[in-house]
Amino acid sequence: MTDRAVAMVTAAAGAGIGAAIARRLASDGFDVVVTDIHERRGQELARELSEAHGGEFLYLPLDVTDTDGVQRQVAEVVDRKGSIDVKWEVEELPAMRFGQFASEFLSSALMNVSD
Repeated sequence: MTDRAVAMVTAAAGAGIGAAIARRLASDGFDVVVTDIHERRGQELARELSEAHGGEFLYLPLDVTDTDGVQRQVAEVVDRKGSIDVKWEVEELPAMRFGQFASEFLSSALMNVSD
């Protein structure tokens, strides 16, 4: 559990906007959960955030196209952190409908966990 608001950021392990958003949220006091399909980079970013801001920043592998996996990871975050206060979806694929796909499944997973 954490005293800070929890933010779950998808596609956060790259060198682009996802990582920048995760860093900004951490500097604004959020307990950021880094999610991405790239494990090494995700772990590195979580470690960077922990060193820069103190506390344990969590990395969880996440493939947003795996609906069962999304459900499991959302449940894992809620179990370990107590809640998800902010979800920030960053999809770096060119097709806009993929972002819609990820958004629908993350929202569905969050609703199912909170029920």
